[in-house]
Amino acid sequence: MNPKKSRTFYLLILVVLAALFIVVGVYYFRSNGSESKPAENPASNNTDENNNNQNVKVEELSPDQQLYVKGINSLEAKKYDEAIDYFRQAISENPNVISYYSLKSEAEVLAGKKADAKATLQNGLKIDPENELLNSKLDQLNQENNQSKVNN
Repeated sequence: MNPKKSRTFYLLILVVLAALFIVVGVYYFRSNGSESKPAENPASNNTDENNNNQNVKVEELSPDQQLYVKGINSLEAKKYDEAIDYFRQAISENPNVISYYSLKSEAEVLAGKKADAKATLQNGLKIDPENELLNSKLDQLNQENNQSKVNN
C-alpha cells in the first residue's frame, strides 16, 4: 500500500473511531447524568430488555445523531444504499457536521457510486474547505478516476 493511501486509510479509521467515541460518550453522560440507575445484572440474558435500553439511549440523541447511528449500523451491515439514505437525512438535519459527509461518501464508494461520492465530498468542502480528510478522499477519488482513464 503506498504511503498516501495508507495515511488516508488510517485517517478514515480515526474518524470512524472518533464518531463511535462521541456516540458512546453521549450515551454514557446521558445515562449517568442527573439520576442514578440500578446496576444491571451482566448475567442477564433478557435480550428484549437490552434492546429496549439501547433504543431509549438512541432516542435521547438529536435527530441527526440518531440518523448518523442508523447510518453507521447500516454501513457495518453492508447495506450501503440504506446507509447513504440515513447519512443524507442526517446532513439535511445538520449540514455542518463534516463526518456525515465523510461517511456518506464512503458508503457511496462501497456502493459503486463514485460520482455521487465525489459530489458529497465537494459539498462537505463547501462547509469546511480546509478539511484534510475530505480533501484527501477527494484526491484519492480523482487519482483513481485518472488511473482508470489511463488504463482504458
